[in-house]
Amino acid sequence: MAAISSVVHGPGDPVSAALSPDPRTPAQRAVDDAQARLLRAPNDPHAMGRLASAYLQRARETGDPTYYSKADALLAVALAAAALDPDLLVTAGSLALSRHDFAAALDWGGRAVAAGPARPAAQGVVVDALVELGRYDEAVAAAQRMVDLRPDLASYSRISYLRELHGDVAGAIDAMRLAIQAGAPTGEATAWSDVQLGNLYFATGDLDAAERAYERSLKRVDAYAHGHAGLARVRAARGELDAAAT
Repeated sequence: MAAISSVVHGPGDPVSAALSPDPRTPAQRAVDDAQARLLRAPNDPHAMGRLASAYLQRARETGDPTYYSKADALLAVALAAAALDPDLLVTAGSLALSRHDFAAALDWGGRAVAAGPARPAAQGVVVDALVELGRYDEAVAAAQRMVDLRPDLASYSRISYLRELHGDVAGAIDAMRLAIQAGAPTGEATAWSDVQLGNLYFATGDLDAAERAYERSLKRVDAYAHGHAGLARVRAARGELDAAAT
């Protein structure tokens, strides 16, 4: 009986895995799932693109830029096979944004919009690139197109940033709250939005509200680097320098 039990419920068994809490972060799960899919279909450009996108998510979650090189290598192969795939073009644009190559990001975003005009994520790349290039009126128009396509976390968070740039911090806070409400409870993107909301509160001097927002990000994603950085800023602003350094 003991031998049978060890086979059915032993280490690595699917039943045991299902009953145990998953210690992985959302980005870790995304990477693992995408790697498994690519192993099943090693020549599938869409599988490569999904893994590249997961690497970008993991980079934002950890602050580790080595994931950019991994994503870049995958995208080079994937785009050679499917140069007009809008999802691949969006991921390439996101990588360019992460590397602060905003002119290239705008080019990728424009190509993504042309290939998939109904994809809000394509407009998102365009919005982000235009903002960073200082072309704010065009960014506002692109953000409106994005909201019209899909009012969700991605579009509301961009509206928030544009309102902040125009000095409407209260409006930016309202839009970021909408973004968080629209996001997945344990998603990295929602945790990122919590951090952005914390930054907005921090800018207004509301350290308590900022602290709560940063703490929420850490509940969504364990050891979230941006959440810890936000809490350190709050503690430093309060003069709690020893706590800020930990």
